Amino acid sequence: MNDESTGVREVSEGKAEICADILRDLPGWFGFPGAVEGYSRSIRELPTWICEAGGGAVGIVSLKVHGRFSAEIHLLAVKREWHRRGIGRALLDRAETRARDLGLPFLTLKTVADEDPDPGYARTRTFYLTMGFYPLEVFKTLFKSGDPCLFMVKPL
Repeated sequence: MNDESTGVREVSEGKAEICADILRDLPGWFGFPGAVEGYSRSIRELPTWICEAGGGAVGIVSLKVHGRFSAEIHLLAVKREWHRRGIGRALLDRAETRARDLGLPFLTLKTVADEDPDPGYARTRTFYLTMGFYPLEVFKTLFKSGDPCLFMVKPL
């Protein structure tokens, strides 16, 4: 599966290495202990798409299906220098398409809640709000990092 207009394609081989390369470029988001290794390991069995530009993978998204009603954006990351170029939107669109094709009515995700003043996470939340996600609930102790977790949902 390849979309020539966005450079997005599904990958099955080398996902862990691609993931680690992208996440290492984002220490503000994935710099807590074990994050890169944990995500790189967890996406091995998940549908995963990358966006290629400038000679390599610059963005990644993985989808985790949770039964008949929802799938979760398990990971969405774009290298810093490629932010605000439509890559996150293209990756999210691809994951949404897969969820719709599976007949799922909801897409969910978890991110850091606005109780954390970090400007990077503020941009992350704004992106997801712009993409049609609704903030539903904050879980204070869900993330191992200690950050408050914001659970968001998008009706498909």
